[in-house]
Amino acid sequence: MKSLLKVFTTIIKGSIPGPWRLYAVTLLLTAMFCCFGALAGSAQEKPVDKPVFDQIVLNNGSRMEGLVVEEATQHIRFQFLISKPGVRTLVFEVTYDRTEVASISKAKEPHRSLAQKHIHSIETSKKREETKVQQLTLVKSPWIDGTATALLYQGPYFELLSDAKESLVRLVAVRLEEIFAAYVRTLGQRQQPKKTVRIILFHTLGEYRAWQQKKGITILNPAVYDAKANEIAVGSDLENQLQQLEELNSTHQKQLKELTDQKKQIEKHFGGQPPAHLTKQIQQQIFQLKSLRTENEATFARIDAAFFAILYHEAFHAYLDEWVFPSNRYYVPRWLNEGLAQIYESAFVEVDKLRIGHIDEKRLLDIQDDVRRGRFMTIREILQAPGQQFFVRHTQESFEANRQYNASWAISEFIMFDLRLLGSPAMVEYVSSPANGDEIARFEKLVGMPLEQCEQRWKAYLLRLRTDGSLRPSNG
Repeated sequence: MKSLLKVFTTIIKGSIPGPWRLYAVTLLLTAMFCCFGALAGSAQEKPVDKPVFDQIVLNNGSRMEGLVVEEATQHIRFQFLISKPGVRTLVFEVTYDRTEVASISKAKEPHRSLAQKHIHSIETSKKREETKVQQLTLVKSPWIDGTATALLYQGPYFELLSDAKESLVRLVAVRLEEIFAAYVRTLGQRQQPKKTVRIILFHTLGEYRAWQQKKGITILNPAVYDAKANEIAVGSDLENQLQQLEELNSTHQKQLKELTDQKKQIEKHFGGQPPAHLTKQIQQQIFQLKSLRTENEATFARIDAAFFAILYHEAFHAYLDEWVFPSNRYYVPRWLNEGLAQIYESAFVEVDKLRIGHIDEKRLLDIQDDVRRGRFMTIREILQAPGQQFFVRHTQESFEANRQYNASWAISEFIMFDLRLLGSPAMVEYVSSPANGDEIARFEKLVGMPLEQCEQRWKAYLLRLRTDGSLRPSNG
């Protein structure tokens, strides 16, 4: 299966930045919860070709990959992608003056048509989301403190109550609907929840912290899932950050218009033959403004992804508890619960596909360094660690929590992608066992090998792991 993952990653990656694990993970997910009932359809076939993009080189040396949309006498319209692991793909269109472009190299068919189709599918997916956001039904409802009015969304998987800006509430509701539907459609379910998950979205982190204080909650986590209440509470400053982005874009747009007008005035003044140094100076300023806007959008996309990762993390806890392994009948160890939630927290739906996240490069390098130095947690330590280590109550506990999260992610990644145990009868038996059993013996039965042997195989797997999910060749 690892070889299949590597093949699919290579096919999808192509010239598009960032590792894409979609197709291989889709195959893995299809088998993953096969014993749960409803699952995704048959696996997709491997694409025959991959998209290849046009390239343009600007006079300042910048090289861009994308698609030439229009070639006119005075200008060139160009589309390009920004694709980062775990972040929704962004499509930008920019118009360059002919004098700014040094060269154009167009991709050959059929690869160029595939690139066009890919960009079109991304744009269409974004438009569909925008349509869903606009058509979503929200009603007014009392806020949790009873002194204000909030917005309420009620859907088949959850209800969302928030005092945030309406546009943000709509976006959050649409994306949560997509992710819950994708979880159920792709991973399946063992039961129909008796009660709808309730999600409370605070419009600022400060308000969320104040609510925590009133409730006597002392953990620093920016979101929390309460299994007993079947409730997720989350705070976010995304609303303020979006407003800042809009203000920046407005300022840059105004500056861009001023520079464009200035360029026209200079050309008119010099009868269409302005001095080269003046033209170059203005073009450089225009290019910098366009680059700033792109960088701002990309930065906000990462902030947006970080917020939804927090929300999806807790949503996965709710999904696992309500649809798959209800806590009143099953025992899912905290390390496994948190490890799986970390794997799925950066998932999102794009082009009607569930895209599973990525392996953060810094995190993986740190883990591999700790493994080499013998400082990483052992499986025995993971199994015997108290569950409260996942809840950060003050900064002194953050180191231990991060250590525990890294270890739970690493062992869950190993179980899911290397041992492929999530869809096995052994896993169902494991989480069906009493919580007061011998954790070591239960784990050994799950993995089918002695703990020491599993430890060696796990550490070897981590050292071979790449950020795209593939494995380096074994030295042995």
